[in-house]
Amino acid sequence: MNFHFLKNKGKNVYLFRSRIPTRYQAAFQKKQFTISLRTNLQQDAKTLSHHLYHYCQRIYQSIGSGYSQLTLAQIKQLAQQELQKYRQQIGLTSSIRFEAAEPLMKLSDLLNEFLSFKQKNGASHGSLYRIEFIGKYLIEACSNVEVSTINHGTARKFYDFLDKLELKTRSKQTYASAIIAAFNWAVKQGFVKTNYFSGKITLANKDDITSAKQPFSADEMKLILGPKLLGWSFLEHNTVRGRFGKRRQPTPDYYWVVNIAAYTGARLGEIVQLTTDDVESKDDIWCFSFNNRDGKRIKNLSSCRQVPVHPKLLELGLLDHLESCQKNLFEKAKMSISNWFSRKFLTELALDATNRSRSFHSLRHTVVTHLTDKQVFPYFVKELVGHKHNSITYDIYAGKPP
Repeated sequence: MNFHFLKNKGKNVYLFRSRIPTRYQAAFQKKQFTISLRTNLQQDAKTLSHHLYHYCQRIYQSIGSGYSQLTLAQIKQLAQQELQKYRQQIGLTSSIRFEAAEPLMKLSDLLNEFLSFKQKNGASHGSLYRIEFIGKYLIEACSNVEVSTINHGTARKFYDFLDKLELKTRSKQTYASAIIAAFNWAVKQGFVKTNYFSGKITLANKDDITSAKQPFSADEMKLILGPKLLGWSFLEHNTVRGRFGKRRQPTPDYYWVVNIAAYTGARLGEIVQLTTDDVESKDDIWCFSFNNRDGKRIKNLSSCRQVPVHPKLLELGLLDHLESCQKNLFEKAKMSISNWFSRKFLTELALDATNRSRSFHSLRHTVVTHLTDKQVFPYFVKELVGHKHNSITYDIYAGKPP
């Protein structure tokens, strides 16, 4: 390694560094001095600094021999004159030589690179949308700065911005996790040296996640799948205003989406995307096909799976409902059903409506917990609910298996 030159990163130019011999440091009150080599080409810097090193060594030897009495300022002046002379001698006639500067990476460029990386590695549409959405918040909070200028202050600006949004704790942790993951990746790629966003917020651990959504008990499931669900789907709650006053408008989506979730453990986003082609008979067994065909969004590749239709769903008339549909099985959007279930339906049933640990996703936890209690083979449970690893199924959804 050549210790005779170093780079001034602020000015993007190399400097020659001369270490003053120990016996002269007290007189000069310095341990070293530097002068600009007027180049940012490493090979030029190596050639020039090597010549200047030997030139300065001869000066120090002449001082030691008593032939000259020079001050540090005079030594630097002589070195600069020698540099100019040597540059001309070897053909570096221009006053300064620079290689083409690399384009500076902006924050938006880094996020686009990360988004492209995740997309190439099979991230779900939901994950990609979340990264893009949170990235916009990051740029709004910190501006589209050059990534080389990001520091602790930049990270604090982002977290202060999240505080002003008055997000729920879990949402704030989700936003933070996405940005931390992006900059962990950026460090590995060499785009930045330090992840300043890490360590400034307490992220949820597995215990927090486990307690976030709790399963329903057997008695609570009887209540959920009971007459009140029928009422919300087909009877008293479904009235709309029209030209001739109020009229009843059945909403079968509530009834079937809740029942399918209760008997399959499927995610709400998977259920509402089902089409008539996704309910098919194979070897005389009716199955739901959860897939990513026709632009459907799935969480990951493990989410693509075949799930047998529970006999209870056939008994309730699922195939009759299927025949009444043209293409999509359901018209209601995912968020519409989720909000209805958590804010209205559970409230009416008095099932911890104000407790955030209960939501539509609790039906999925209920299925996994029930199968685990019945000691169903772990691999089957993982395949049924579309998890990538057994650890997700048991650590988060049902606790560690005995």
